[in-house]
Amino acid sequence: MQIPDATFRQFVNIVDHFEGNRVRPVAILAASALDLFMDDSIATPRLKIEDVAEEVLELVPRTSPDMRALLATVSLSAQEQDLPVDSIPQCERLGI
Repeated sequence: MQIPDATFRQFVNIVDHFEGNRVRPVAILAASALDLFMDDSIATPRLKIEDVAEEVLELVPRTSPDMRALLATVSLSAQEQDLPVDSIPQCERLGI
């Protein structure tokens, strides 16, 4: 179903009139959160576990020290050099 632009603008104006003061702060916060995902220039840390193959993760017990180490270890963003995996003793045993 296609809504004409004029109808949509009228709807937005009505919502703005009645709920604008409540919706606007949420929209501003949501926009700033979305900017984090859309801006490639922001260095975002990643958990080391994100770089591990699923087949390997299936071999690691969920509550083991090895799994905790994977969850607690942060890789640098794609724009920077990742930490060498062999610098993490728990991962070295798993061959990660």
